[in-house]
Amino acid sequence: MKAIGIIVIVLGVIIGSSFLAPKEQAHHAGGDHWSVLQAMMPDAAVQNVQGIVGNSFVTGESTGKWAHVVFAVVTALFLIGLALAARRTLARGDGGVIPDTKLTPLTFFELITDAIFGMLESLMGREKARDCFPIVAGLCLFILVSNLMGMIPGLLPPTDNLNTNLGMALTVFFLTHYYGLKTSGVSYLAHFAGPIPWLAPLMIPIEIISHIARPASLALRLTGNMFGDHTALGIFVGLHLLLVPLPLMALGFIVCIVQTLVFCLLTMVYFSMAMEDAHH
Repeated sequence: MKAIGIIVIVLGVIIGSSFLAPKEQAHHAGGDHWSVLQAMMPDAAVQNVQGIVGNSFVTGESTGKWAHVVFAVVTALFLIGLALAARRTLARGDGGVIPDTKLTPLTFFELITDAIFGMLESLMGREKARDCFPIVAGLCLFILVSNLMGMIPGLLPPTDNLNTNLGMALTVFFLTHYYGLKTSGVSYLAHFAGPIPWLAPLMIPIEIISHIARPASLALRLTGNMFGDHTALGIFVGLHLLLVPLPLMALGFIVCIVQTLVFCLLTMVYFSMAMEDAHH
């Protein structure tokens, strides 16, 4: 996987998490849910971190909910560690040609990346798929691990926070138009006017609104599903009843996978539409 994919994701998450927070949402680092981070950090340390993060660019108020930033970094470090382990497998004597018979970091990456590239190739062809693959694969890995992190008691999923998801959605938004412009230059903008010239005054504002709504829908959908799933799981775990949370955890596992697929599939469709429109 190209390094630019991971870099773009990390930058998008940092922008969304650190600077777009709408208001002071909680007194503790963990926000609305208990977490290991909340238990380990005294109030004085929380205030110091809030001072480093600073105020929101949107409202100017103190940014109080920052635990999702820490767990996003944990997710990134976990993926980097897996990638280094997979690289060591490739560096062995057979060059990683002989497939492993059990789940390893290398087979984990191969399973996900092969599926992502196959879907991209079916949508836009091999050449365009190679361009979009790093960002889509990076999104898939980051969202999947972040979602699954919320199923571990004491850990918070970075994706249950709107700021993290908005950072990723805005990254997709800007890259969509970047790939469109890269494919055919300024003529890409002509598709905003629609196929009928005399309808351009009507089509341009409609197209602009529809494109602006894309990152909002991506971020809100993922946030709502993961926040609800994590809240419900936390309630049942808090009952301290043996085996009671297990059915909800099984359902939550499915939700984590489905929401990762939905986000990534919509991203693929947006890229495909932009590049096809530019081509035609």
